[in-house]
Amino acid sequence: MSSQPLAQRSSVGPAGTAACEAVPVTMRRLRVIGPVCAVVGVLFGALVSFANGGSGAVLESVSLVLGVGWSWAALAFGAGALTARRGYGAVAGVVALVSAVGCYYATDLARGVYRYVDESDPTLTRTWTDWAGLRADLTYWWVVALVAGCLLGMLGTGARRRGFVGLLCRLVVPIIAIVDTLSLLRLEVRLGQYDAARPVAIATYSAVGIVAVVAALLLISVYVSQRRAEHSPERMYQERVTWRS
Repeated sequence: MSSQPLAQRSSVGPAGTAACEAVPVTMRRLRVIGPVCAVVGVLFGALVSFANGGSGAVLESVSLVLGVGWSWAALAFGAGALTARRGYGAVAGVVALVSAVGCYYATDLARGVYRYVDESDPTLTRTWTDWAGLRADLTYWWVVALVAGCLLGMLGTGARRRGFVGLLCRLVVPIIAIVDTLSLLRLEVRLGQYDAARPVAIATYSAVGIVAVVAALLLISVYVSQRRAEHSPERMYQERVTWRS
């Protein structure tokens, strides 16, 4: 029988029990969020690849929306927003982007993007696969996914916070979308001077830019209204009454 005093054996109270249970609970959530981010990334990468290889105004618009930088940034950002800790947000962002990049290039490979006709064959029926080009593209974009997914995942977690820091984090994706679409619109205008203009691309980029501006303004207005409500006389009076009671 142990000679340890009963008071010492029962020193772990509710606070200690909660601290011990917090880590397993968080790990269980990460085990759920991780596969979800991986599945979403796989679906996202496959959709972008199929849209890039499709034809028609609808698929072209989908490709112009999903196949640009801000959409991939939003994927990692949204994955990080599913978690409440920055470290887990970084992991979620990386998992989502790495899965998306891998599935994107796997789908490209299946669609024949890296398959070329062997011109040395007189019948031109023999093909070859550019494995070196595939490895180079995968390696480069996986490195980008590791860095960008980590940063954007943590920013997504920060978007859950209240206050000015949370607002700045929530504005990341709209700002990236605005900058991205403006640069793409400039490129389309320049290309239109030497070649036929693409009206679908111009309309899509303009719509995305307008939506991004509206989203940023809405986020700012919600933040301002919340700050005003927190510092209103009624709210301050209620806080004083609660503190005195």
